[in-house]
Amino acid sequence: MTTFAIVYNTKSDVRINQMQKLIERYDQFIQVADTFWIVDCEGDPVGIKGYLNRSVGTTGSLLVFEVTKEWAFTGSQEVTDWLNGR
Repeated sequence: MTTFAIVYNTKSDVRINQMQKLIERYDQFIQVADTFWIVDCEGDPVGIKGYLNRSVGTTGSLLVFEVTKEWAFTGSQEVTDWLNGR
């Protein structure tokens, strides 16, 4: 499995909810902020973007990138624990 960060930018609450539902289909995910998730899955950024693209809409933007073994996070202990536990 590979870890990916997904950052979604939109002003539409409906689109955010649609994106959340798609991301919840992944077995391993955590929501870091309202429109920022980390998922552990098979694949690559292009494939994940293709899967999630249906919820982006014409005014949104989506960034998907692989999280390397070296990372740093301050904030939620739950997110830190999730990242350390993979």
